[in-house]
Amino acid sequence: MSNGNDQAPPPPAPQVIAIGPQLLLSGKIIPSFAQFAVTGEDNIRIITVGSVAATVHVQGRFLDAAQGVTIPFDYPVPVAGNRTTTTVLDALGTGYLLNLSCYATGSPLIGQVFVIVQILRGLTGATFLVGTLLQGYVTTTQTLGWPGSPIATSIEGGGVIKAITGTTPAAGAEVSETVPTGARWELLSFTGQLTTSAAAGARLPNLKLLQGGIVVVQSAAVASVGPSSGATWVWEQGMPLAAAVAAGVNVSGLNIRLPLLAGSMIVTTTAALAAGDQWGSVFYTVREWLEAS
Repeated sequence: MSNGNDQAPPPPAPQVIAIGPQLLLSGKIIPSFAQFAVTGEDNIRIITVGSVAATVHVQGRFLDAAQGVTIPFDYPVPVAGNRTTTTVLDALGTGYLLNLSCYATGSPLIGQVFVIVQILRGLTGATFLVGTLLQGYVTTTQTLGWPGSPIATSIEGGGVIKAITGTTPAAGAEVSETVPTGARWELLSFTGQLTTSAAAGARLPNLKLLQGGIVVVQSAAVASVGPSSGATWVWEQGMPLAAAVAAGVNVSGLNIRLPLLAGSMIVTTTAALAAGDQWGSVFYTVREWLEAS
């Protein structure tokens, strides 16, 4: 029974729940699960880079503070297809960015089209990066969404497997292939056929990988080939020893998971190569990632 002097207990103290970036078990960061308030000085920047031609669509909803209405939008951004960067920068207005989704049209595979979506303070001149909302690879069916998608770098994941027909060198010259600008390669296999002239001497090919002009890997063939003849040489990952798998077909090993940066070279050096000798049927496979910059 109350004696008339009892007082009601004080209300519980308010709890503050901070909504910040979320960390997945994989170690990737997910942007904050909240609306993104922007002023008239804040703008959206979309960066695309790809190894195939495509179009990236960044779509979403924006709550306009002045009109009090939700406005859907779609930014189509071209992908050059030559690993160069395309950037679109556009004013958002004043209000709240509610959500974003991003996908590509065309026929890109995972590893071929990379997109970055950011909020930037300023439109020209000196600018300030406010936040990165989306970053990763997209296809026509595999999309990114904000909030929700983790921020991924362009060298994450399994890359894309590319089969490449190499350049046929002049007679008496060696094979030389270069990792293109904007790419990072892992060489999976390399095949070349050498046809020899009548000049004396046993030809013995060697495959070398160079970074910055320095030989970082070399793998010799198992057997040589004499004058007026020909043979095929194959280098493959996972082959521990060189082996002659058939008459005139020789297989040698390659190291596993060596990244080759842009400008790195894949070359042959052939002992006793004569002026009339001809390399041909050059074919190789690589795992490629984009170096988004």
